[in-house]
Amino acid sequence: MVEFKEKLPLIIAGVALTAVAFVVIPPIINKVSQKVYRAQSDTSDIDFDNMGPEVVRKEQDTQDEE
Repeated sequence: MVEFKEKLPLIIAGVALTAVAFVVIPPIINKVSQKVYRAQSDTSDIDFDNMGPEVVRKEQDTQDEE
């Protein structure tokens, strides 16, 4: 049978890994995901100056209300 003194380092390592997983990893994931989102939502290729209003016919508008 393994003595408690031999199991103690494994228990301490398990507690330390659990603490790291709950305290350190989530902020890192948050920062990285924000950077990825900003990189993917680049709007430099969209020409907002040439965008006009959407034209909706009056007949369609009144039919939706009924």
